[in-house]
Amino acid sequence: MIELFYKGGIMMYPILLSSVIATAVIIDRVYIFFIKTKFLEKGKITEMFSLAEEGGREKALVLMQNEKSIFSELFISALKENNEHDMEEAALLSGEEILFYLKRRLYLLSVLGSALPLMGLLGTVLGMIKVFNKVANAGNAADISILAGGIWEALITTAAGMMIAIPVILIYHFFNRTVEKISHAMQQKVSRLIMVLKKTERA
Repeated sequence: MIELFYKGGIMMYPILLSSVIATAVIIDRVYIFFIKTKFLEKGKITEMFSLAEEGGREKALVLMQNEKSIFSELFISALKENNEHDMEEAALLSGEEILFYLKRRLYLLSVLGSALPLMGLLGTVLGMIKVFNKVANAGNAADISILAGGIWEALITTAAGMMIAIPVILIYHFFNRTVEKISHAMQQKVSRLIMVLKKTERA
């Protein structure tokens, strides 16, 4: 593998650096998505709705304040307000903050996923220039093995770029889809909470 790396030429270095950055971002987002920011337990959400329906807004607020999940802030922001417009505005701002937190650094995966194949292609083009330069300098003594050997070495960068870019792009879309699901769940839950609070205020 090390021999192939060196044969790939100078563009193997930015490809390697990009793979390290992509790996670091993926590990970071896996930690944030699946360890640090787990969604609230279903039982806690059910309890919050029950308290809100019974007119226990303060108890529901205390319940959410005692939760360590980042998503509790979404419900806290709505529970602290007294009218529908303020509840919606507060929940919207809180939801945007949560989604921004989840999406942080994901743009790097998108950029790297697009750039890596181009880096590989550029490496191949540079490699081909060297190969044909050698063939031209060899003149009549040019051997087909020089051309064949040079071409497969030049193609190493394209293969390396694509091998890294494909999983990076797939993982990027997976994270994006996960954010969409979380966003939908937050919107549904907080809309229901606001409806419940409106009914209890009218009662």
